[in-house]
Amino acid sequence: MAAAARRDDDGSSSSKSTTTRSSWLPSSKASASRGSSLGTSVDILRQATLKQVKGSVKRLSVILGNTFVALRDSVRSFALKHPEADHFFKTLDFRRMVYDDVSVLDAVDHAAMLKGRTMGKATLSRATIAKFLIARKYDLGKAHEMLAGYLEWRLTHSCVEDEQVAKSLEQDKVFVLRNTDKGGHVCVVIAVRKHLMHDVTLEETTRFIVYVIDKVAQTFLRKKKSMDKLTCIIDLQDIGYKNLDGDALKTILQLLQNFYPETLALMVLWKPPTIFWIVYKMIVPFVDPKTKGKILMAYNTKDLSKHFHAKRVPASLGGTGPEDLLVSIKGLQREDVRY
Repeated sequence: MAAAARRDDDGSSSSKSTTTRSSWLPSSKASASRGSSLGTSVDILRQATLKQVKGSVKRLSVILGNTFVALRDSVRSFALKHPEADHFFKTLDFRRMVYDDVSVLDAVDHAAMLKGRTMGKATLSRATIAKFLIARKYDLGKAHEMLAGYLEWRLTHSCVEDEQVAKSLEQDKVFVLRNTDKGGHVCVVIAVRKHLMHDVTLEETTRFIVYVIDKVAQTFLRKKKSMDKLTCIIDLQDIGYKNLDGDALKTILQLLQNFYPETLALMVLWKPPTIFWIVYKMIVPFVDPKTKGKILMAYNTKDLSKHFHAKRVPASLGGTGPEDLLVSIKGLQREDVRY
């Protein structure tokens, strides 16, 4: 009896336990209903979150817009008080103007345009653009006009080869010093007594001047040195009327001021004789005041001491160094100059 009772109790307990357990397990209909409700809740939550995100992005855009306006106004206010900052923004504006005009998006080294490319496809380096802007005192309109003239000129003076200036090279009249001046500028030397004006045309002389400036620029005034300038020493010793080419000197000065702005650091006229002054007075009216201010008349070592180290200049040019400090322009290499 007791055992039966226990079995009955056990069976009753098992039945109750089963009933209780089954009561909390979800049925298939309940699962479907709750799954649907859960999906709806997720969708509602997702939509609510998306609205919040859109609202946050909109508010962030407004904040960033207001911050940009405030920053722009602050920068403009700063630029008005600091000219150098104003120059920076004008440089950016001018660069954009130029790149739009020549239909390019990026700048490459200036040497690229000197290798036979047309100006419509070639690009301009930042240094070249900056020099034109500086030359016109950051006046965008004037700088743009000056640069346009340069581009037009470059179409016919893109790249001068050795054979185009063969006679001038044969005269062996242009050199480069192995040392820079005190300002760190590469020094070009022109021995006027070797220039026989009746043996070469003015056209070739002009091409030769372009050849010299471009070769020095491509060899030395590149990359981090692209904003550097050069010094020109015109050796006027022992010249006669056959060498006295006023048109050549005028061309040098006009090319430098019109097409190579901010390239000349100093022009030294070494020991000019009396006959030179006749030509010089005829040329001066065509030279702008800024270029004229870079011309130095030198007659002795003392006159040169401010700009040159005596031992780094040949004795024939007022220094105390040997004559092998001069390197011919024709075979000029980067390693020839301590730069």
